[in-house]
Amino acid sequence: MSKIVYLGFLVLISILIGWTICHLFKLNFKSVLERVLYCSGIGFGILGYVVAAIGTVGLLYKGVIYIILLLIVGMCVAVNIYLSGKPCIIPHKIKISFLWEVIRNTVLSLRAKPLYGLLCFFLFCQALIYYIDALSPPTAHDVLAYHYLLPLHYIKNHALAPIEGLAQSFWPQHSECLYALCMFIKGDILANHINYLCGILILLSMCLFIGLQSPLVALLALSFFFMQPVVSLAIMGSGNEIFFVLYFLLSVYAFLNWTKSHQKSWFVISALMVGFSLCCKHSGIILLFLLSLFFIYVLYFKQRLRLVSVLGTTVLFIFIALLIVSPWYFRSYWLTGNPVYH
Repeated sequence: MSKIVYLGFLVLISILIGWTICHLFKLNFKSVLERVLYCSGIGFGILGYVVAAIGTVGLLYKGVIYIILLLIVGMCVAVNIYLSGKPCIIPHKIKISFLWEVIRNTVLSLRAKPLYGLLCFFLFCQALIYYIDALSPPTAHDVLAYHYLLPLHYIKNHALAPIEGLAQSFWPQHSECLYALCMFIKGDILANHINYLCGILILLSMCLFIGLQSPLVALLALSFFFMQPVVSLAIMGSGNEIFFVLYFLLSVYAFLNWTKSHQKSWFVISALMVGFSLCCKHSGIILLFLLSLFFIYVLYFKQRLRLVSVLGTTVLFIFIALLIVSPWYFRSYWLTGNPVYH
């Protein structure tokens, strides 16, 4: 039970951080789900960099972590109060009465359509099985070999010190930094929990793509996705794939929002999420390449913009994404002479 409390604590901090960033960028959200997903994703990304920054200067101590987190919370609250002009950082749309109304309408809908209820029950059972596994110590090879070994090594040395002979210690360490944060607070089981939570966030992100206008299609797609062996292995084995996929989905959805609304903030958020995906795995460069091609296609062939403007926008997108991941590439270059050391 204490793990859930600590997980809720981390989630609230990440949402508060993401909420502040979204407030600064003046993002317009179409639903509460969309807001929560982006606030959580941005918050996790920034928390990973906070831990990395503390570890880089050799101050990776529990007391320092707690002080920095308190300072971040205080700063976010102050910024939100300043921007909103009143001491309230939670908008009226996410009050208890609103959430209760959503739950009530959902229950009534499931009672009226038994097939929906059956699919929801199947998803609940799958989620419960995965959660039970999250309560047990990790056993997967990759997790023990470096995903959890590296955070424990960082905690022991109070710094982001690489392990000689372990190539993975020179790769981008975003997920490992989040795991280190969890281990500082409540051990490796809490690290399992944050990986599990990101798996749930992926399912909710898929709902954004499918759309709540077609709940049957959404439930069928989620059920099919959730039962795939590779998905179950990723959720039950705390690696970096879950974070990578979450940022991947959020970046693509932000890109689609930008093409529809032309709000510049969505453009920046999409590039930001691509950068975070690169901080998880080098293969995020594939996402960057594909989205860049899609940029050119949409702007040049659909919106009929000038080629110079299209190329300029695409280069700016790539620049922002690479700027986000550049500290990890610089670290790898500094230690090995190769920014993408393998």
